[in-house]
Amino acid sequence: MQWRTNLAAAGAGCDGTYNRFKPQSIKGDRSFEILPPLWWSWTSNEQLRQMQQPQTPGSYCSQGEPMNAEQYLKRFFGPQELGSPEIVSVNTKKEVISEMQQSNDKVRQELMK
Repeated sequence: MQWRTNLAAAGAGCDGTYNRFKPQSIKGDRSFEILPPLWWSWTSNEQLRQMQQPQTPGSYCSQGEPMNAEQYLKRFFGPQELGSPEIVSVNTKKEVISEMQQSNDKVRQELMK
């Protein structure tokens, strides 16, 4: 069993405790892994992105250009957390995208009140 805890410095914009947990069978042929949260924010303003780059590589908070979920998986999450796995297919679920958009619109309406 592996258990890692990373502490982000207070005031670093990504303060907190980030745990990673990986139990496996005695033979090591089966396992599952609980990954720490990765906070991704985006802006189209290049100057703002450069100013807010994390000071430590491998940080659990990052900022970059806008991208969709497939791009995020291939460029960021896959290489950083999964060791650059081979992605064999990508299926877009239009109904899920629609539900998420409706939820976002509802929250936006609430915030505007």
